[in-house]
Amino acid sequence: MNVYVWTGFLRAMGGNFFRRFPTDMTPTLDAPEALAATRLYADLLRESGPRGAANWTWLETLSALQEGRIAFCIDASNFGPVIDDPKKSTTAGKWGYAEVPAGPAGSHPSVYTHTLAINAASRHKAAAWLFLLFATSRPAQRERALETGEPTRRSVWEDAEIKRRLGRVGEGQWLDLSLRSLGRAQADYRPRFERWREVGDLVGIAVQQVIAGEKDAAQALGAAQAEVTKVLAGSAPSK
Repeated sequence: MNVYVWTGFLRAMGGNFFRRFPTDMTPTLDAPEALAATRLYADLLRESGPRGAANWTWLETLSALQEGRIAFCIDASNFGPVIDDPKKSTTAGKWGYAEVPAGPAGSHPSVYTHTLAINAASRHKAAAWLFLLFATSRPAQRERALETGEPTRRSVWEDAEIKRRLGRVGEGQWLDLSLRSLGRAQADYRPRFERWREVGDLVGIAVQQVIAGEKDAAQALGAAQAEVTKVLAGSAPSK
């Protein structure tokens, strides 16, 4: 659960998951930039975060924002319409919004997507493809955004009705910053490749160990570096 936000720290410090993705997949998780990013991220959570932060997920974070138990958070843009909704949040109207802070290598807004795919064994690939075209089309995504307050396509973010409905969030600040961040976010913020789930889990466990104080950054990320190298070589990680 840490990787989504932690990656912004990694990239802001000039770090990366691999030497040059996707042409050189040599892991760089134990590089000085990755260690510095992890120490900063873990120190912030340990020293200024809620008790038990190492075990928090996005759900605990969102609930705490709604209830006024935390005052600052780096997370997904879709939190805005929820924490600023008086029907869902006791803290509505009290929030300000800002771009993700920059490090030596700049500011790196996080981006995350779910993938729609067609099973290779499908007997109705043409129909499935037509459904994907419909589901990701501007009209379908606009209707979804009007119901959920979560735009996905730039054209939907810029739709006049969407702007009218969501302009209340942070008095327009949230909408403007979300669009600006979308324009700067990189598609491979978290690298997209076949074995990402295994690699992401190993990295997330390592970061969590540092937050929990079980290992220092060098130990945790050094171990993750070795395990990710095994995964990319085709062998299973150690138990």
